[in-house]
Amino acid sequence: MQQQTNDFRERVITPLLMPLGILAVIAVTVGFFAWMLLWSTKFLALILAIVAASVILAAISLVSSQEKLDAPKKAVVGGFVAIPMLIGALFAGGVIGDVDAADLNINRQPHEPTIAAPEGAPVVVAEDSVEFVTKSFELPAEGLVAFTFDNEQSGVVHNVWIFEGPTTEDPLFFQGENITGPASIDYGFEAPGEEGTWLYFCSIHPNMQGEVTFSFDATAGLIG
Repeated sequence: MQQQTNDFRERVITPLLMPLGILAVIAVTVGFFAWMLLWSTKFLALILAIVAASVILAAISLVSSQEKLDAPKKAVVGGFVAIPMLIGALFAGGVIGDVDAADLNINRQPHEPTIAAPEGAPVVVAEDSVEFVTKSFELPAEGLVAFTFDNEQSGVVHNVWIFEGPTTEDPLFFQGENITGPASIDYGFEAPGEEGTWLYFCSIHPNMQGEVTFSFDATAGLIG
């Protein structure tokens, strides 16, 4: 009878419970790690992720290099994995560190959506890191305006920044978001309310420059 019970446990119960137990451990670990990253800052989350990955790889390397681990080595392996988790948990729980709540990942405000450029709006094109394909374009001098930036250079980051004048010595008027090509983005902003020809350039590749003219007679790119 005892033998039948043992056989049933080994053939039915153990194969069923073991995967469920492993899944439960994985779910708890992932949930715990996610909680740590959410309740930390962007910088600390990056550091924790790097450290955790490094120590886990080190622990795996240590385990695989040993035929049998004695108690001290098991403690070292456990410490490799547990220490970054413990530090992250203490920070996330507010035990250590003094961080503004607004800086925590869980409280970060989502990126505001970009204003969509209307049909017929100007398009600024970048094909390389030497110069813009579009040397100049025109926008209305007043109202909410938008234009499209098309980054056609694969794997390279570009943007469009506009100065309040014809030179890079003038104050910045608009700073467009970086995008990695090939991709496009619509930049929208409130026009300056005055006519003039201003300089625009890529802040990452300052040699890439062009001119944008604001005119009360222009209509392309006007929203509403």
